[in-house]
Amino acid sequence: MDFPKVDSSDSQSGTDSTIRWRTVCLVGGVSVFLLALVFLTLSTISVFIAMSNLNKTYADKEFGTVAAPSTAFLESRLAASKLDSVSLVLDLPQKRVTLEMGGVVVYDALIDNVKSSPVIRKLDSKSLVALAREPSRIVRWEASVEKEPITILQAPATPEEAEAIAFEVPENKRYDAFFTLDLDSGIRLVFTHHEGFSFKKWLWLTRQNLNVITNSLGSVFKGEMPRYTPVISVDLSPHDALVIFRAIPENGYAVLNFTH
Repeated sequence: MDFPKVDSSDSQSGTDSTIRWRTVCLVGGVSVFLLALVFLTLSTISVFIAMSNLNKTYADKEFGTVAAPSTAFLESRLAASKLDSVSLVLDLPQKRVTLEMGGVVVYDALIDNVKSSPVIRKLDSKSLVALAREPSRIVRWEASVEKEPITILQAPATPEEAEAIAFEVPENKRYDAFFTLDLDSGIRLVFTHHEGFSFKKWLWLTRQNLNVITNSLGSVFKGEMPRYTPVISVDLSPHDALVIFRAIPENGYAVLNFTH
């Protein structure tokens, strides 16, 4: 009986190919693990650096006597009232956000939910008072809606058409207004809606987190320390979020009253 012959060269080639593939996978897996370990380590270190920098920057400010947090908050609102624009006032202990101009509240809304980064919660009391004692300028913003919507209407041809447009009842349309405000103090404000699962909210937050991770990885590849930005997340109703976002000037100011 004749048995089929096995080509030893083909068998050896297949074995070598399998070994090379396993080696590549092993090296790749180890490399990814080491990169993730380095990234997590540097990210953790950047958190402590951010906290140290905030404490150093604000705790060393010369304000004379150290004021109580409530007094510092009132002083900041007074300073904002002298500005020729609308200011965002965020009172975290009272869970309230207002728009103020010239010391007058022009819009008032309740906060459904608020969450602060551990860095903010662990800051020195003196630093928190110093942060709350002066308005912070908005240096950058990003949103899921337009800042100034443009509505194009066709001119009516008859008085009847003009009357119909004038008394037309707008649709009760919901706008998901998610936005972030980066302050010159180094703090980022994130505004969303408090509700059940929302794909739009999940997608927007995922994009924001991916941007943060991408920027951090870019810093790691450049041999730099990734920058950590403390975040205050605020949930408002969709209507309040839309009104507040569109009312805030692009380079406006925010007044913050922190919880410790």
